[in-house]
Amino acid sequence: MKKHTLTALKVSAAPIVLGLSLLSSTAFAQESVDCSANPDDASCIDDGQSIIVTGSILRRTDQETPSPVTSVTTETLDQRGISTIQDGLQQLAANNGPALTNSFSANGAFAAGASAVSLRGLSTNSSLVVFDGMRAAYYPLADDGSRNFVDLNTIPDDIVEKFDVVRDGASSTYGADAIAGVVNIVTKRQVTGINARIEAGISERGDGASQRLSLTVGKGDIEDDGFNAYVSGFYYNSKGLKNKDRGYPYNSDDLRNVCFEGHCGPNNVLNGSQGDGSFGLSTSANFLLRPGTANSNGTFTAVAGSTYQNAGDCGNGTPYTLTADERAFAPVAPANVCQYDFTNLYGTISPDITRYGVTGRVTAKLSDTIEAFASVNFMQSQVSYEGAPAAMFANANTGIQYPRFSTSTAFNGANAVGSFIGFLPIYVCPERVNCATSANKKLNPNNPFAAQGLSARIIGRDHTGEVTRNETRNRAYRAAFGVRGDLMDNLAFDINATIMHTDLRRRTDGYVYIQRLLDVINDGSYNFIDPSKNTQAVRDYLTPVNNTNASSDLAQLQATFN
Repeated sequence: MKKHTLTALKVSAAPIVLGLSLLSSTAFAQESVDCSANPDDASCIDDGQSIIVTGSILRRTDQETPSPVTSVTTETLDQRGISTIQDGLQQLAANNGPALTNSFSANGAFAAGASAVSLRGLSTNSSLVVFDGMRAAYYPLADDGSRNFVDLNTIPDDIVEKFDVVRDGASSTYGADAIAGVVNIVTKRQVTGINARIEAGISERGDGASQRLSLTVGKGDIEDDGFNAYVSGFYYNSKGLKNKDRGYPYNSDDLRNVCFEGHCGPNNVLNGSQGDGSFGLSTSANFLLRPGTANSNGTFTAVAGSTYQNAGDCGNGTPYTLTADERAFAPVAPANVCQYDFTNLYGTISPDITRYGVTGRVTAKLSDTIEAFASVNFMQSQVSYEGAPAAMFANANTGIQYPRFSTSTAFNGANAVGSFIGFLPIYVCPERVNCATSANKKLNPNNPFAAQGLSARIIGRDHTGEVTRNETRNRAYRAAFGVRGDLMDNLAFDINATIMHTDLRRRTDGYVYIQRLLDVINDGSYNFIDPSKNTQAVRDYLTPVNNTNASSDLAQLQATFN
């Protein structure tokens, strides 16, 4: 009978054994011989110079546990140049799909500042993360506003011994949040002496610098002295990285030079030319105004045959004159538009990250068979980045939806009609309401069509002023206690308790406050015709700094007896 694993191979040199054992087992499969029944067989005779190799090239862990398990030690991560636990987990093949990485924080993630695994691609809320077998408090901001998860950054890296990943469903043991699997981060039981680490790194392009400092001091041997106590502290900093600092195509939205088998990418630059005569007017470019009538039912009727007009210059964009074909394709577009390469101007590959923390742990033997421990740790993680200017059309960054138009209605129609709150009125007044009948009314200085008795539809962003800024600061406080051992020869116990509190502050700046947008539209204080002339005071009023606080708590007691 042919076997499909390399069970017995007789050779005369160790290097050959090593080389052949790494090749496909099926190509060199040998007949399995029972030497007890056939002691005279050639493969069973030991001549003193032969080496007999038995075993399998497959990992035994998967065969010896109910579910497949991957175990990775911090020593292995150090050998690979991986300095954090979350980076190590993110590189596992079992972690894929909608995982959260620190770099994802720089792209408007709901759970900005956090990192989470998605085992087997089943999302973050189906992948359970525990510390020493005990649960941890959820990150206060849910992934996409709906999926709860444990932030991988809430446990200090230097006290971690290893992490075990169950790559199979464990919901029968842990519940619905373990459908995809479990990650158990195991902390160090004992540290002796003084361990210090100083690391610094930078990419070959001279950017993305990072530094890490840590110090751990421990005393006592659990077996010899009956106790061990250690204190560990660390500091980690990683400099943010912008798309504009990297080469093409990572620094641009124009992908026309990215080709495969004769097919090339599109030009995704806002108001960018496609080269084939087609053109789409972007609602996220600079401010554009179009004359029309604001109806009492909330709709807006554009003047037939009118086109959009640019408000002010292009700011940090690039002026572009439309071709005859492009004008024919988008008849309501202005003759000259502003182009914006969002990736080059505002794209962030990874945010600025600063983390530090301190941990203390004491482990003691209460008897020959019983051991107890207590640990406390504090961790702070701060992540920040800058993004694009706030939108005032379509889905605004605040989460309040502005009405959309289809391309055929909003931009190509000669007499477009649509429900739209983004328009500049004919009159403005200090009261900011009912200005058309106010005794203090005056023609809107920001509406170039006001003197004609027309309102102005407005779309776009202010690319001459502030960008959006995001910062999350998360503090995690955790204490854990446990006692385990044997009460008698046939009775073992394990009792653990943990309490954890996370305190999150999210600071945002540069985002449009909806009510204040309506205020500056109705009192005429915001210059839409030339946004570069807006004062800092007006900008600060429209886009105030907003601090949002959230917290998450967990307390757990678990006991097992065998």
